[in-house]
Amino acid sequence: MKVYEVKNYNKGTVTSIEDFSIPENASSASLNWLTCGDKVELCGGYSILGTEDVTAGRVTGLHVATKVNGDKLIIKSHGKKVRFLDTDLLTWTEVGSDILGTLANGEDVSFTEYVSLAGYQVWFSSPNSGLFKMMMANPASAENLYDAMENFKGYISVANGRLHLWYRENNKNYLYGSYKDVQNSVVYTTVSSEAVGSSGSTNYTGTLAAITGLRTALGVSFTDGTTTVQDNKNGGFTTGASGTINYTTGAYDITFDSVTVGSVTVSYQWEDSTEKGLADFTFSATRLATEGFFIPQSTGGGLLNVLNYKDTFYCLHELNSWVFTMPTDDLNPTNKEYRSKVGMPNWRSAVATGKGIYYIDTSDPQEPRFNLLTLDQFNAEVEPMVISYAIDLTSFDFSESSVIEWGDYILFSCKDGDLQNRVWAFNKKWESFDLLGYFTSCFANNNGTLLAGDSGTNNVTQLFTGFSADGAVVENYWEGKLSRLEIDELKKVKRLTVQGEIQPAQTLDVYLSYDRGGYTLIGSVEGTGSYVDSANAVTVGSVSVGVDEVGGGSDNVVAYNYRKEFRIRTQTFEEVKIKFVARDVGYVSVSNQKWYDIRKYGKKNIQRYRQVITT
Repeated sequence: MKVYEVKNYNKGTVTSIEDFSIPENASSASLNWLTCGDKVELCGGYSILGTEDVTAGRVTGLHVATKVNGDKLIIKSHGKKVRFLDTDLLTWTEVGSDILGTLANGEDVSFTEYVSLAGYQVWFSSPNSGLFKMMMANPASAENLYDAMENFKGYISVANGRLHLWYRENNKNYLYGSYKDVQNSVVYTTVSSEAVGSSGSTNYTGTLAAITGLRTALGVSFTDGTTTVQDNKNGGFTTGASGTINYTTGAYDITFDSVTVGSVTVSYQWEDSTEKGLADFTFSATRLATEGFFIPQSTGGGLLNVLNYKDTFYCLHELNSWVFTMPTDDLNPTNKEYRSKVGMPNWRSAVATGKGIYYIDTSDPQEPRFNLLTLDQFNAEVEPMVISYAIDLTSFDFSESSVIEWGDYILFSCKDGDLQNRVWAFNKKWESFDLLGYFTSCFANNNGTLLAGDSGTNNVTQLFTGFSADGAVVENYWEGKLSRLEIDELKKVKRLTVQGEIQPAQTLDVYLSYDRGGYTLIGSVEGTGSYVDSANAVTVGSVSVGVDEVGGGSDNVVAYNYRKEFRIRTQTFEEVKIKFVARDVGYVSVSNQKWYDIRKYGKKNIQRYRQVITT
């Protein structure tokens, strides 16, 4: 009796060749199933983060910053608004009022994080909004530092102590750099012993007199001559007092632990980032070290992103790429065209990693590819390498795509219709691809939890969490190879066994298709069936995708082994394909399939292909 077994599911989805030619442990088509090496499992679902916004829209920017105390500050943009999440109340608070302005309504917004002696900051900008500085301790009080005589607006990132800016309106192929932040008395001004109030009280309120215009405060300390209280860089105070200090507006409200015994004064420093800071792009007639700069990159269309790898900045354009380096003396940078056939469709379509720069290459629009710009092992040069030969990407739209590295995965979003509704997940370990059904306009990593800006609403979703699509069953399927079961002739099969893990609430439907015909349901694996080993729980999700576990955030998922036998008594067939569909909400995986009692019926065509010979 012939037995045929399929196991070790480590090839992912393969669509660039016909179903008959793919590996036995690969999928010919799938949605929301993940390749895990020894098995395939239903992908985690998603849930909305914070209060749901029921209006239609699109998240145009998403960023997770880290405060001085390690807390996370989650920021999103949509329409004309920027909001941050109150992690205690799970509500979104607006920064200012329509801070991005009418011209930037619905425009993608870039966020970047910067930490200096002047405090923990988030900067954000877009080509038509402004250049904004937010002190993380006081996120509701961001200020627009845009000044046509001092700086620009566009997409931004901080690197090596200066702000890089690109995709400026009417100058989309220029790279701009700000002053390099020296973080000393050249840019910080000290105010000493400013009067606050008389003795004999505990509470004092007011505004730091020098914090006007675009200035922000740092190093704030109050004293009554006996007790000195220092700010904690997070908008509060260390020992000796409680209260708040707003570094952007200068407003303070401080309550000493004891009644003051002398007149209270405050000392602090301030900086104006438009003066020799990150918002100052000016330079001398003969440029000096640490000053701003601008560099034209005249070919390849608009400059879309600037990414650092091996101490070199790779400037990816729509149709080509350039390289830019700034020497240690901060003079005479290198700027040259790098590759003429390395281009991408959207400014979010690349991510820099330790291995190199992963990006979506659409320099040939008829053949989009996922590439890796990495160090060649033979010639010590950074070269582009195609990583997506296994999948056919021609039917997907990458015009609004985004890319992120998350644990063992590189995620590439795209459109399969009008919205960004698909994500290709590249497993760096197995070098495999899986297709996921997430609606994403942008990504962010929240300490190992993957967040996404929704492409059809103003909501932020947490991905790979639970097993529902915000409460609904996740659309899914996994189809195998068009297989001859290693028997190149007609055959019948009487029994099929499927093995894996399942939760009690889940049901797995199993379908078969013979000789390229339609699928027929042969039965289901019920999470409460007698073939489930319910006496011995299995902890799944212990293999991490990001930092948190697959399928349940930081909580492990408990499932049970199953081995279900289907008595199928098939028709006579040459080729067969299997399909799995999870019907309910809950974890399920498939680690093995065995075909028993395979009987041969000779080498001849199946009925519909047989010729009628006439004489």
